Amino acid sequence: MLTPQEAESHVFPKASFGGYNMLQVDTFLDSLIEDYRTLYQENTSLKNKMKVLVDKVEEYRATEDAMRMTLHSAQKMADAMVKEGEAKKQAAIDQANASLAEAQTELQDAQAALDADSENADLLAARDAAQAKIDELNQTIADNQAYLDANAPQPEETAQPEATEAPAE
Repeated sequence: MLTPQEAESHVFPKASFGGYNMLQVDTFLDSLIEDYRTLYQENTSLKNKMKVLVDKVEEYRATEDAMRMTLHSAQKMADAMVKEGEAKKQAAIDQANASLAEAQTELQDAQAALDADSENADLLAARDAAQAKIDELNQTIADNQAYLDANAPQPEETAQPEATEAPAE
């Protein structure tokens, strides 16, 4: 293939009649036409390839734009889901705190009831112990009374001493 410099520097020898040798000019033009044809075909082929590549680049750009929009939408959705999750978390924490406060109140009530039951049980135990002591003391009194009754001197019927006159002195 001839370079542009070779085509430009090519010199035709002068023909014997003052013109150029037609055979040499035709040969040169044939090779130049062949090179031109090849270049033209390559140029057309490269233009077609470039058109395909431009179309692909446009397609990739469109895909990139769609992906950016999708990514942006996904980011918005993720942010919304995070906000919703945070709200649900806070609601759950608030509900748990309320339940905890309620449970603590119920625990205090149950503790108070348990303390009251414990005090009632202590009072009942003290009453039972006092009643047992009273019963024991009543039994002791009854035993002592029986002992006293059994061992007390019986009044005897004693004869009245006859009154004697005492010697006068």
